[in-house]
Amino acid sequence: MNKYSHLRHYGLAVVACGVALALARPLDAPSSCFLLAIIVSGLFGGRGPGLLAVGFSAIAFNFLFLPSPLSISSPSSSYFRFGVFVITALTTNQLIEAKRRIEESRRRIDETLTKTQARLSRATQIATVAEFAASIAHEISQPLSAVVANGQACLQWLSAEQPNLTNARVAAERIIRDGKDAGEVVRHIRALFKKSAPEKVALSVNEVIEEVLSLIHKETVRKRVAIETDLETELPPTLGDRVQLQQVIFNLLLNGIEAMETLANRPKKLHIRSKLQRSDTILVEIRDYGTGLADSEKVFEAFYTTKERGMGMGLSICRSIVEAHGGRLGITPSQGPGTTFFFTLPLVSRLLT
Repeated sequence: MNKYSHLRHYGLAVVACGVALALARPLDAPSSCFLLAIIVSGLFGGRGPGLLAVGFSAIAFNFLFLPSPLSISSPSSSYFRFGVFVITALTTNQLIEAKRRIEESRRRIDETLTKTQARLSRATQIATVAEFAASIAHEISQPLSAVVANGQACLQWLSAEQPNLTNARVAAERIIRDGKDAGEVVRHIRALFKKSAPEKVALSVNEVIEEVLSLIHKETVRKRVAIETDLETELPPTLGDRVQLQQVIFNLLLNGIEAMETLANRPKKLHIRSKLQRSDTILVEIRDYGTGLADSEKVFEAFYTTKERGMGMGLSICRSIVEAHGGRLGITPSQGPGTTFFFTLPLVSRLLT
């Protein structure tokens, strides 16, 4: 705290005592006025200004509001009245200081929790990327393989005795298209690792779902999980951070895949549905046909996990992300086996009103 702030806080105590002194006699309430000055000085200035206000108030109370200033010959009633006032003033100042310290401690705890949650969120992002690194590599290899194939085709068309410029041009355009696709995949990977503030833009939830499905495709094929989609066409846009929403959808899909790992008596499948729930809300449901959950609310608590190597933060962070987007994440009862997770997102039109 700089020198100017100190002077301002102590100046506040002087002004507060001056105002209390001016109002005490007309209101015939010196104790109340001076105690109010001490409270204001302690709340907005701190311990030092509060004690200064106690001192000024005690002096003013002694010389101006007792029958006569205290002396050896003063009656015991004056000493008693003055003592009660001073004790009350000091106690008030101590209580205000204790309140300030509690609020400061609470603020620091909140800041620490926020920072810890951010670190855990980042750790979960990195763990998420590690889990589907193979899927990402597959997605990158596809457009790169297409670039190579189209490049070879372009060379063949140009190397012919009579170069076919039309077909060569088509092949070159395909190379550009596939190169952009590979760059988009890389951009999404970098965004997951990059420490940057969420960028909320108008986006299509169905597009985000399809992007995640393409990233997780190899994992679903490897574990023989069928994907069923029921995405409502022409859904209005929502306002959100694409990478964070991808993280939510990917975690829910991955949980569904892992919930069906031990199934042997029925097909493994995930059902993803999107629809307009009300005129201002989008609903996304992700259902697996696994073993279900014993406690549908406890799974959202931090550090609670049913996985042998899980951190217990995935669903907790997913809920925080959805709530930060103005939506809600939860579980709905399923008809039959498995679990149905859902989350809602407000439309852009609702956020702008």
